[in-house]
Amino acid sequence: MSTSFHDVAAKLENRLGHAFRYGSSAFRFGLIPQSVSDHLPVLADLPFGDQSIKMLSWNLLADEHLFNNFMNISGSDYLEQALNTRMAGKENIYAGAMYHLFAEMGQYLLKHSEDGNIKVTKELLEGFIANEAQPSRRALSRDAETARLKVGQVEDARKALVDILLDSKALHAHEYQLALKQSMELIYHIKAPDGALQWSNRFKRLSGNSRAVAELASQDILAFQECTKPDDLETLIKNAKNSPENMVFLTHNLSPSGKSTDNVVLAFNADKFQLVEQETPANPLKTSFEGKKPALYCKLMDKKTGKEFIVGSVHHPGGDHDLRQEVIDNVKKLQGKDSEIPFYIAGDYNHTAEQFAEMDVDSTALDPLLFYPSQKGTMAGSDYGNVNKAIDAIMSDQALTNRIKVSPSIVLAPPSPVSIRVGFDIPGHHLATTTIDATLKPHIIESQAKFKETLQQIKSEEASRVIDALPVKHDDDDPDLGNRISLRIQS
Repeated sequence: MSTSFHDVAAKLENRLGHAFRYGSSAFRFGLIPQSVSDHLPVLADLPFGDQSIKMLSWNLLADEHLFNNFMNISGSDYLEQALNTRMAGKENIYAGAMYHLFAEMGQYLLKHSEDGNIKVTKELLEGFIANEAQPSRRALSRDAETARLKVGQVEDARKALVDILLDSKALHAHEYQLALKQSMELIYHIKAPDGALQWSNRFKRLSGNSRAVAELASQDILAFQECTKPDDLETLIKNAKNSPENMVFLTHNLSPSGKSTDNVVLAFNADKFQLVEQETPANPLKTSFEGKKPALYCKLMDKKTGKEFIVGSVHHPGGDHDLRQEVIDNVKKLQGKDSEIPFYIAGDYNHTAEQFAEMDVDSTALDPLLFYPSQKGTMAGSDYGNVNKAIDAIMSDQALTNRIKVSPSIVLAPPSPVSIRVGFDIPGHHLATTTIDATLKPHIIESQAKFKETLQQIKSEEASRVIDALPVKHDDDDPDLGNRISLRIQS
């Protein structure tokens, strides 16, 4: 059986973990974009009878999901393999979830920073080993004995991490030093009052983008996912110039208390449309994907024509799950006996069209119902492997080909200023008198050599296609590459 394109791509990603970190995404340098969200807004011109409806959908990155950004540090199993080797057969409680380890380390070190600097010493690192120094969610259990065992596993893994950081000759030691720096940058921008990732600061950037605000205010339908504070958007849009006089906002989250930053939102122009009154099922229909992610649907009626249609704002879970049939099932509930009522269900589907197609060969009937922007990816910052790919889409029984595009109002965001500087002060350590940034150039050259070596190992038609499709040029003959990238980091 021939190796598939995606198998080879995954193989390259694993073998070249650190090389990919030096090319595919600025986020993996620890640079935090000054952007509103890690997604870009998607615009659609929806066909509806002899007219069209303007719709915008946007995942706004909920504050409660900011720690997911640590996945950009452990983007492959490269660092996990090094930790497993160091643990010498002991079970790694962070296996498959290394971002927890880096998030915990970042939080611990941030508490010991002073005036924007952190001096990493042997004593400071060893203080991180004890679970009580920064309690790990991986050690939680309702059973006391199980919790005790998990605490031991957490401390075993942390000791292995500290051993790697203290041993300049350890496998991938420099990779872990870079990961430490990136952890510090991330946790600062999550926790600090002026952190670039906090919604309060991201909302200021959105409010100051007059083009984006005007675009939001000009829509007939709005669909937001991961909306931290729906009231912020409602106030911003209603106060914008030329906004509809009567924009109705509907929200839904899965918190029992109703207080959550992970809200889905639907808003519609009530001057044009009205909710169809019905009791079974309720309208709007508030539900979820397996209790994991919220979904919101509603049936609207055009006030002029009396025609009905269904819109939705959904957040499909990631991972190896194809739950698109649940979208159709909920649409059918609102359609009732009239299956001809058109529907437009927008949101973050967390998968590309190709990923859905490979995941479930029995779902081919659903593939034609999902429409993506055709010209551009929908990720704006951290990518989780989705560089230049679209995962935000609209599910519809209407032909939306060439009717969906990525909004031009949100341009590429510059990196945030380096907020906290990391230096090592460990006797005998090769970084004792310098900073991590200053060592990047030789390490990038090393990455290029590893990249070239791996290409020699994997010679196949599929591998060639993977390399041809890479978004970043890797030029072994570019002597200034390290300098150029170092300057980017220090800007």
